[in-house]
Amino acid sequence: DAWLGQIQAAAKVSYEQGCAIATSQRLVKGYGSTHARGLRNFHAISAAYDGMAASARSAEKIYELIDAALADEDGKALAIALKAAA
Repeated sequence: DAWLGQIQAAAKVSYEQGCAIATSQRLVKGYGSTHARGLRNFHAISAAYDGMAASARSAEKIYELIDAALADEDGKALAIALKAAA
């Protein structure tokens, strides 16, 4: 429900932001440690979006975070991207 609410709120700002938040769900896949890692990354990106000021670049930042989350299994790329997005 929180994710759907985020999509609705983001879409009110811009269509692109709504699509970016909707796309973030693709991180949650698999089972076991893969699922846990994806869920953790998904929640980290959701929290980062909540902390972002609405801007024209918000959608681009979310896509960058998604790409970083998919870049490596240990989460280093996402950690760096989250710091840059803050």
